[in-house]
Amino acid sequence: MEEAFNTLRPILHGVTDYEVDEQELPWSQFPHLIEKIYSPPSYLAYLALSTVGQFKDYGRSEKVDWRFFVRYRSFAFEIYDWKRSSWSIRSLDNNDLALKAAADLKRKISQVAARLDDVLQPDMRRMLESERFYLHNGYPKLRLVYQHYRDLFKKNPPTEEESSYDSTQSRSQKIERFNEMVRRESERAMYGYAMVGLYFSALDLFETICFALGNRSCRFGLVPLSYEALTRSVHFTSTFEDVEFAGKALSAFETFDKWLAGNEPYACYLAFAKSGLAVPFYGSQLQSIRDAMHDVETFRQWIDEYWYAIDMAAEAW
Repeated sequence: MEEAFNTLRPILHGVTDYEVDEQELPWSQFPHLIEKIYSPPSYLAYLALSTVGQFKDYGRSEKVDWRFFVRYRSFAFEIYDWKRSSWSIRSLDNNDLALKAAADLKRKISQVAARLDDVLQPDMRRMLESERFYLHNGYPKLRLVYQHYRDLFKKNPPTEEESSYDSTQSRSQKIERFNEMVRRESERAMYGYAMVGLYFSALDLFETICFALGNRSCRFGLVPLSYEALTRSVHFTSTFEDVEFAGKALSAFETFDKWLAGNEPYACYLAFAKSGLAVPFYGSQLQSIRDAMHDVETFRQWIDEYWYAIDMAAEAW
């Protein structure tokens, strides 16, 4: 693979390391020349700069997983990621020439990243076939977004007084009252469907985590309940029916979540999913996780100690 990397290095010709003292240079105050780059993805940009370019990674900071300082066409640039989802380029200079150099720098990184995909693919395929890989654990984020829409769905349902018939109101008042109730319930219905979709996204990932940690037959039968109404046309389904469906689905979700949290080994699987730790599919690390799953309280303590060890290693590095 090193030979393949050597063939890609000429693409980064002219880009060199830029040594900085981070305490003296307040880079965060300097303007972004190109911000929130999603293509190529953050991890490929990192590989292009670290593995192919062999530039120094200045490490992590809040919400930043990697950062490089390079010089190109007499301009100093910082290239860094943001929450592992995008990356950006900023500089001490903010003029047309610096912007043009930043665009060319992005193009070079993109070219290397595009070729890297082809270079890495055979090795990645072999690792997948032998199950020698880690799964990114996005369960905590999925659940946070699910809980956000769940809380919005639960918020401000019509009161009994609002839903009741009032014979003293005029026709226009009744129409206005009904329209307002439909508007609010339509809003809740949209939150409800977002809630359902996100719950099942998180559940699908949870099943994969169960599979990796040892339960090879982990499947849950909630799908018919939640997708029963999704097959109907949105043009002809009553808003109030949608809300009723979402409410029933939420009741099933909360009952099921309570069951998971109270039953072994699923409580341990759930604790691992909530931890956000990457899921190994092979080797001694996977076995050490399985060995630590005596009971959920002991396992939670093991997770805390594991995260502490990761943080200490990151600080030392």
